[in-house]
Amino acid sequence: MAKEPDVEKDDIIEDNSDDKSSIFSESSKDIENINATFDIMESYSHLPQLSNGQLDLSKVQDAQLMKTKPNRGKGYTAGNSCITEVVIDNKPTKLLLDPGAFCSCVGKSFLKTCVPNFEDQLLPIDGIKFNSASNPMKALGIFETNVIFPHINGNLRITVEFVVMENCSSTHFVNL
Repeated sequence: MAKEPDVEKDDIIEDNSDDKSSIFSESSKDIENINATFDIMESYSHLPQLSNGQLDLSKVQDAQLMKTKPNRGKGYTAGNSCITEVVIDNKPTKLLLDPGAFCSCVGKSFLKTCVPNFEDQLLPIDGIKFNSASNPMKALGIFETNVIFPHINGNLRITVEFVVMENCSSTHFVNL
């Protein structure tokens, strides 16, 4: 994490003169310094977190758990489904949230029901081989679209690239 700049008492500018232009120029320099510090902090947040082998574990909190916690050993029964309702091309549809999926994909026949003219929007795909349960799958191309996750506190829109599969029998989008 980026260190905040130290401010000494001597660094504070006091100007009792009537010349306000020098005050504004000093203020703009301070704002530029703040912006530069913020930019550095923001850029650090996008970098991979490196471990130095000396982790500080003195401040650890237990995560908040569900209000209706399942019995021990029955956590897998807590959710009904990983399928959620989303909006794609202004049409509500289903999306399977699969955090273990290799890539986001969709079957050609299902995509045609949601976006009839998707073939015009396909991006080429390099000769990558796909398999599902040891069966080869034929990739037709990449379909890029906005996926909107509706929520009462504000909808979330993300751009997702789906690999369109010729021989996929899924009746929903699969997303990681």
